[in-house]
Amino acid sequence: MVFRDEGAPATPADTSTPAAGTTPATSPTAGATPATTATPGASGTPTTLTSWAQVEPLLGFTVYLPANLPPNTCLVSAIGTVNDPIFGGSFTIGYLLPNRSSISISEAPLRAQTPDFQCTSSSNPTPQTTPPAGAPTVAPASQVCSGAKGQTNVVFSAAGDVNTLHTFFNALQPNVKWVPAA
Repeated sequence: MVFRDEGAPATPADTSTPAAGTTPATSPTAGATPATTATPGASGTPTTLTSWAQVEPLLGFTVYLPANLPPNTCLVSAIGTVNDPIFGGSFTIGYLLPNRSSISISEAPLRAQTPDFQCTSSSNPTPQTTPPAGAPTVAPASQVCSGAKGQTNVVFSAAGDVNTLHTFFNALQPNVKWVPAA
């Protein structure tokens, strides 16, 4: 699990007086602001957050996850960013399923993206909507699907046909406890 806060308060560079006999690398000018090691565009120095409890309230959106996964599913990774000056917050989680397939879910605040559920497979680059009831579907090896749940944009990659993946999307729940026990 890796989380970054891109907007932590700025920390000024060391402005202490150099030891006798040394010359400072730069000379501050009157009224100048001390330099920081901030990422361009960020309001401060990026920091690493170590706890989901620190991250979740700063994301700016509700995280939706599967309430149940097959037994022996393995959490592979979880990453997130908060206070990003461009994107706000983001969260990505990946699982390895017992059948050796995987599910990756990425979420961010809903912006101007279409909130309609749609999928695109690697073998068919045309977005697919949920087919009418009774229509035959072909299960591609993997698809990338997206849609909105509340004010959250959800994008995920998984194997399955559009109906199965739409059911998976509809079943995503808020407040799912996903952090492994210590």
